[in-house]
Amino acid sequence: MESENKQSGDLYALLGWLEKNKNQVITGAVVVILAGIAYFYFDYRKSEKAIEAGQALSAALLTGNTTGPSVDALLKVANDSAGTDAAARALLSAAGKQFVEGKIDDAKASFQRFATEYPESSLMSQAKYGIAVCLEAQGKTAEAAVVFKEVMDRYAGENTTIPAKFSLARICEADGKFEQARDYYMDIARDGRNTFGMEAGSRLNALLQKHPNLRPTSASAMNRTAVAPAAP
Repeated sequence: MESENKQSGDLYALLGWLEKNKNQVITGAVVVILAGIAYFYFDYRKSEKAIEAGQALSAALLTGNTTGPSVDALLKVANDSAGTDAAARALLSAAGKQFVEGKIDDAKASFQRFATEYPESSLMSQAKYGIAVCLEAQGKTAEAAVVFKEVMDRYAGENTTIPAKFSLARICEADGKFEQARDYYMDIARDGRNTFGMEAGSRLNALLQKHPNLRPTSASAMNRTAVAPAAP
């Protein structure tokens, strides 16, 4: 548990850097690929196939360059060891890498393949989030919003929940749905300790400066979300 918490902290620390230096859609893709690769721990069950798949994935990871294992190497594990936990993780990571490499259609197909082949996987929220990120990158923001909302509602409490809500808030703001965007930003900003909380607070204040009528009427609400006072 302690190691998982440390990994989660390291992930959010890296996200802090990415949030300030990378396009937000790319950030979303990196979340997915990091989440997939960060948990490559093999559950050596009694199944010989599972053991061999784990070994194959370990080999693929070790043969990668500075950007990690190649998509082809990950997909080979996914295809050769289909049905195993290692294959599922390899497929999810391949999808993330495809997105980062700009192969959006391929990435979406891989995320969708994961959702079809591993419907009971504990990593399903990451696959769904990946699909939404791909849809947004393709300019299909209405479809992306539906999937982001599904991730937010169906997988509440998982590491994709806040990124999905943040993405949904951005889409709402871009679509002129300012009240919804405000509510999402406020909800995320209540925990200003993480990167998304701080960024949501910043975006919330910018939104309220442009649209003062959206400003919370209650002092307690303003305090909880660190809303800046209205300009004189």
